[in-house]
Amino acid sequence: MAKDVLAALHSIVEKQDSMSSHSAEEYVQSMKLHTILDNYGIANSFEIYSGTHVSAVADRFQNHVLPFFSKNLCFTADCR
Repeated sequence: MAKDVLAALHSIVEKQDSMSSHSAEEYVQSMKLHTILDNYGIANSFEIYSGTHVSAVADRFQNHVLPFFSKNLCFTADCR
């Protein structure tokens, strides 16, 4: 399972890094990873935002990445 997910993620990252703007191919690749994770019963979501790989990094971390980890990571014994 992990090998499939990592292979899909690696493929998607390589393709996205080579694109200068968002495209139908990027959406297709993101959906492939989403489908693989769904097939394994792993809750997931994704969004395609307007911008480049590095645009609005501070905003993305503050308003998206950190809240995601705050919601989904747990380091106590009473995690569900």
